[in-house]
Amino acid sequence: MATIQEDQKFMSLANNDIIWSLYPDKFVTFGNELKLYIVDNIAESSQLFGGIQLSELSFYQILLSKCEIRHVKSMACNNRVLKHGNNLLYALGYQNGKIVLNSFDPSSTSASKESTLIGKEFIQEYSRSCNALDFCQIDNHLLASGFDRCRNDFSVMVWDIAHTGINYNQASQSATISGTTKPLHRFAQNEQVHSLRWFQDRFLVCGMNNKQIKLLDIRDYKNQPPYSYTKGVYGICQDLHSEYRFASFYENFIYVWDLRSFEDPLITIGPEPSSFIKIEWCPTRSNILAGLLKDTNSIRLYDYKHYTNLNDLPEPSILKRDITPFESNNPQIISSFSWHPSNEFQMTAITSNGAIRDFKVVDRITLNWSPISEIIWTHGKRILQCIDSTDNIYKEIDDIAFRMRKLAIEGYGLSIEKLWQLFRKDNPLHFVWKWVTTRIESADSMKVRFGAKQSIDKAHDIFAANSREKFAGIVEILCRKDSGGKELQHSGETVYNLPKSLRRKKIYTSLGRAKALQFCGWSSRYFFHERSSVSGYGFDLKSSTFDENMPCDYFIKLNQIENNFTRIAAILIFNGKIEEAINFLNQASDFVSNKSPQSINNLQQSSMIKLNELNCFKQTEKAVSLNAIALALSALSTSNDIPKESSIQTNGSVWTEICSKLKSKLDDPYIRAIFNFICDDFATETNAYADILNDEKLDIADRIAFGCLYLPDNELLNYVNRLRNNYLNKIDLRAILFTGLSDDIFELFCKYVENTSDVQTISLIVLWTLPNEISKKSLVKTWIDTYKQLLDCWRLWNVRAQFDLRWFESLNHSEEPRQQIFIVCNYCRSPISAYSTSNEPTTSSNVPSSNKSPLSHPSTMHPYNRATTSSSSSSRMRICSCSNCGKTLPRCSLCLTQLGTPAGTYWRPGLMADKSSRKQSPFSALFTWCQTCRHGGHSIHLLEWFMENNYCPVAGCKCKCMCLDANARPTFNTNI
Repeated sequence: MATIQEDQKFMSLANNDIIWSLYPDKFVTFGNELKLYIVDNIAESSQLFGGIQLSELSFYQILLSKCEIRHVKSMACNNRVLKHGNNLLYALGYQNGKIVLNSFDPSSTSASKESTLIGKEFIQEYSRSCNALDFCQIDNHLLASGFDRCRNDFSVMVWDIAHTGINYNQASQSATISGTTKPLHRFAQNEQVHSLRWFQDRFLVCGMNNKQIKLLDIRDYKNQPPYSYTKGVYGICQDLHSEYRFASFYENFIYVWDLRSFEDPLITIGPEPSSFIKIEWCPTRSNILAGLLKDTNSIRLYDYKHYTNLNDLPEPSILKRDITPFESNNPQIISSFSWHPSNEFQMTAITSNGAIRDFKVVDRITLNWSPISEIIWTHGKRILQCIDSTDNIYKEIDDIAFRMRKLAIEGYGLSIEKLWQLFRKDNPLHFVWKWVTTRIESADSMKVRFGAKQSIDKAHDIFAANSREKFAGIVEILCRKDSGGKELQHSGETVYNLPKSLRRKKIYTSLGRAKALQFCGWSSRYFFHERSSVSGYGFDLKSSTFDENMPCDYFIKLNQIENNFTRIAAILIFNGKIEEAINFLNQASDFVSNKSPQSINNLQQSSMIKLNELNCFKQTEKAVSLNAIALALSALSTSNDIPKESSIQTNGSVWTEICSKLKSKLDDPYIRAIFNFICDDFATETNAYADILNDEKLDIADRIAFGCLYLPDNELLNYVNRLRNNYLNKIDLRAILFTGLSDDIFELFCKYVENTSDVQTISLIVLWTLPNEISKKSLVKTWIDTYKQLLDCWRLWNVRAQFDLRWFESLNHSEEPRQQIFIVCNYCRSPISAYSTSNEPTTSSNVPSSNKSPLSHPSTMHPYNRATTSSSSSSRMRICSCSNCGKTLPRCSLCLTQLGTPAGTYWRPGLMADKSSRKQSPFSALFTWCQTCRHGGHSIHLLEWFMENNYCPVAGCKCKCMCLDANARPTFNTNI
């Protein structure tokens, strides 16, 4: 950072000012003389004489200067009128009220049409000081000036520099003087102006009379301008990032204003230790206001944080910082400063003795979190570091928002194929979505997977859409309805229907237990009418034999797809089907043995071949173990002679002892459960089947189904309640198996969202189980709305649309929203709609029309139901007047067709020739209005008009309708 020390004979004033032009390489200093500086890069300025290095990359150089400037009170630069080389037009306001236009290099514009501006003077009738000048930034030929009080004259005058003013330099070369000094607009008679500033192209904000700030509209002369009483009438400056906000100061206070709430300032800053000299908003950073205090060597920055909810924070917060341009060992009193117009957070300061220092304000490093879960460190507009999902450190953060967004992109919850398939088997959501899927799959899809010998047409589906127990829990299914979940349904007699080797096992049957087996997936979801009410659920009490379809074909096929052969074998053995279990164990052995060589062949060129060989040996060893287990079970199945009870208690069995020693070394939980089931004599133990029932590595549905088979009523009830409470306390969503969609699961959902913030899963569960009572709760609606907002924030609008479509389809249109948008008559405020006049319900024919609400409508008006209503003639749909008051509707500004008449008949009918005849009015024929002038027409007509015109098509209207919207880009497409 370098300093320019000016010659003392030129910079002798105590107060110097500095102003950056809108050009990024020019600024002006203002004291005893005017100087125009240019900033160049070192590569471009190395050969220039007199250039002083400002930094490692730039030079300052005095380009032009104007000496002996006296009695000047105000100055304003206009760098948009003169565009020739290094020229810059400026206006000087003197103590006697004279205003002079000049430039730094008049010769450069001698041949241009703007040369007549240089040297123009605007003289007042009464001699008084010109306190303020400002060029309009939109219409660059408008110059506003503010003067001291004069009894018989105005204090605010607006000049058109192109058509007013007298050029005395040109007049001395001719015989006559041409021009006029009459201003274009005059305001504020017999008042004093301290400062003023243009807002847009029609407003002037003026600080007047040491007590008022007035808002002057140059188009309105008659009405009293709005004003506010305040002492902060000095240094008015506009915030370039807001067209409504500006600031002013008085002594050691700063006042921030908003034109929309002009009665009082938004915020008052102060008191400060000394009076302010100058304030200025930062042009490159919003909400940053810089202020210079008198006799200080620092500039104070105010970071203005505005909050839209003023009820929570009635006073916006202000963060203060002091910036010292010069070194602490060389303090200098700063006279003025100016922000660079385009370089971010760059400022130039000047001292009273003419030293200039250009510096960049060191900004704070902020931490930001983007909507797509990116963690970003920013320094101004520069990104220092960004952490997203591709970084390894992001895995340690485990952001739930990132996981939800990734799942949403993968199509999670949009189809039945994208539910449990996206999660690993050990994930609770894998089980939850399987539970939901078995209940929402249609009977048609189940016919493909159902492998029973009997026809499904004669069966009843327990998960049918009209079933009351479709989303019920195991506790509700097992217990009597009048017991409040404290007493099971009475079980049938113990049956001995297992093979001879397992004949000592006791099985309990009841209607509730049979239905619970269906809800756990072991038994088919269908029962047949020709059987008894109990036998259809998996058992036949008359023959005391197992149902041949348990586990059901659907259960077997589903686990075959997932390669869960050991699980199938275990369930088969639990149901007494040892030979079938041996076959699935052999399949499991073949699957494991075939998987290992394939993995080695695919990776034999890798550097990890030794590790793959080790894995291969492990897989081979596992295959051998499965074959050995199948061999052991085959010995059990062929054993018909079972030792008596006395011999087992005294001597035991060699086969049983060997299996008991091996089962603790088994890794597969289902193989371990098989040996726990067949090795021990459970009839003599008090904690029967504890090793199986308490093994958490087994699927919870399998443990419950096993308990339904082999536990008596009291033990089964205690076991189910204990597991239910355990899963609820752990906030595990697998508790849905016990509770179903009841109030208990709603409480679990609340705790789950509080702990994980996973509103996505809960919203999708509610979506796929519609209609249900949980969806009507206000908290659930909040979760769903939050998830929709997240989808919008992530720009996943297609996912959001599919979510909404499935939501309304699942409700069967039973709760369709009422029509909310109406076109109303401008006279009587009644809705104008062809449907409201032609599709009135017949039940309301006897009701007087005067008693009907103007915004009421029948259910047939909803878009879902309009297709079912009787079609009316085209003339019946064409309404040209209000049906209530009879007033004529507005006409299109171009084709003059009234609103309600199908467009295209009179305006280029060929454009509509290819449209479908079933569309009464296509999108291009919709009516639209300008929100300013209220003129309108058909959208396609207006688009074509504004392709070639800027003004409203209505004669005499000067409204630039299309230009009012900054995002409007008129395009013409005949296929709209």
